[in-house]
Amino acid sequence: MRREIPLPPAVLSNLMEQACDITGRPYEAPDNSREIDEMKACLSKALCELSKRQRTVLYLYFREELSQAEIAVMLGISQQAVSKSMQGAIERLRNSKKFVKNTEAGL
Repeated sequence: MRREIPLPPAVLSNLMEQACDITGRPYEAPDNSREIDEMKACLSKALCELSKRQRTVLYLYFREELSQAEIAVMLGISQQAVSKSMQGAIERLRNSKKFVKNTEAGL
């Protein structure tokens, strides 16, 4: 079991805004802080299921707003490897029961 590593709140918020890429539905901000906290917790747990490389690629892409080419240079891998890592991460998040179950419930 992977050790849960919390991401900074700004990263989680940014990823939640990109939820349309993960769930196929547009992002709708929750009405209260309890719902926001629950969404962040669910997303954090789903992110912990990803490999270190996948988490790093998502962080650099969504938080640092680096291009795939820039990430490839930074990590010393090909742009194609970055793209595959990103696609795999999004697919795993899309299929994550921990995240999808709660987004479908409207959390």
